[in-house]
Amino acid sequence: WVTGYNQWAGNGPTLSAIADAEAFIKSKQFQLGTDEVKDYPTFEVTAQVGGNLGGGPARLGMYKFDKMYNGAAAYTNGKYIVFYGGARDGWQWVTGYNQWAGNGPALSAIADAEAFIKSKQFQLGTDEVKDYPTFEVTAQVGGNLGDGPARLGMYKFDKMYNGAAAYTNGKYIVFYGGARDGWQWNQGYNQWAGNGPALSAIADAEAFIKSKQFQLGTDELKD
Repeated sequence: WVTGYNQWAGNGPTLSAIADAEAFIKSKQFQLGTDEVKDYPTFEVTAQVGGNLGGGPARLGMYKFDKMYNGAAAYTNGKYIVFYGGARDGWQWVTGYNQWAGNGPALSAIADAEAFIKSKQFQLGTDEVKDYPTFEVTAQVGGNLGDGPARLGMYKFDKMYNGAAAYTNGKYIVFYGGARDGWQWNQGYNQWAGNGPALSAIADAEAFIKSKQFQLGTDELKD
């Protein structure tokens, strides 16, 4: 596909592989006037709910279809682009098509930009968000966990973090730190208090708090 018959742009596909000029043009990721163009609706990224991907706030917002790229729809919010970088690079979420953030998953594993964004622990506007009720920690009834009085009080849902609901009383945060760190009860998400139990062993923040010998307002107290 050049400007003259005497020019050469490298070895192209054979006639047995691509039958005509239109098919060759489409193989170079150009669209024809006869193509049926799929509708790629806009979607919203509303929150980062886990993981450690940098630039979180700048990744939020409305994403609109930008172009087809390596066989998948690429989307942008005007700052970041989500695109499939091909078999070698996989899915990428960066600020330019010429950038690379490490090998991403294959198109066979993650089918579209929305699924890739969710795999990075971001929430979409179309997600059904579960109701996470507030609960109260009323007393320390055993154990030797320090700063007990500051850990008491009403805990409200803060955000999803590593696949579990994180709660805070405004001073302390109970969150699941991932497979390596387990459950944590610290004053910040960047703090660590030793390896905690796995999510498979303790299912939620309330159960973790009780495992540390604290009492909840919903506990049935024996007379």
